[in-house]
Amino acid sequence: MRRLLALAAAVLLAAGLGLATAPEAAHAASCPADDTCSTGGVYPNLAMNNWSGSNTKVYAYAEGKTNEDFGTEPIDRCGGSYKVTSTCPFSDHSMDSALLGHDITQTLYAGGSQAYCVGVDNTTNTDAVLLGCNDPSTGTGGGLWTVFVVAGNDSLVSLGCTNYNDSWCQLDGNAASSQDYFALSSQVQATYWTPLP
Repeated sequence: MRRLLALAAAVLLAAGLGLATAPEAAHAASCPADDTCSTGGVYPNLAMNNWSGSNTKVYAYAEGKTNEDFGTEPIDRCGGSYKVTSTCPFSDHSMDSALLGHDITQTLYAGGSQAYCVGVDNTTNTDAVLLGCNDPSTGTGGGLWTVFVVAGNDSLVSLGCTNYNDSWCQLDGNAASSQDYFALSSQVQATYWTPLP
């Protein structure tokens, strides 16, 4: 029964029941090209921000400010594919089936001389931080929870957090001037991000 419920939840997530409404679509067009902005969820219209240019913490902040050069980069996590296959990248293959064909990415900050990727320091503190990135040709070698799958509703599903918890987990935007964080999808309203691949 639990697997059936997980599969049903996965299908709903992949289908993107939170498709952008007209206001969200209009906002997506106004997000600066070099920002990654929240377009839906509890705290829309905010951008990921490399807080104080420290290359350590990811906060939500007003769009179009400094330290907001975030974007996604496809990574080949599944041996020849930048997309979810029927058996990769999730440890529960029903989750692979639910997001079949969706992009596998890392969310990186490229505003300095070195790129950093969004992840976590450890599994007990799920605040978003900047860590080393994965090798795009293998999808490995990066910091903890730095691999994402872009769901149909433009939420960023965390591969590491999802596998660790055996439940859907995503990167969520927070209130302005507060640190973004990873959360189980069952506990929060999804944050939709733009622009994504």
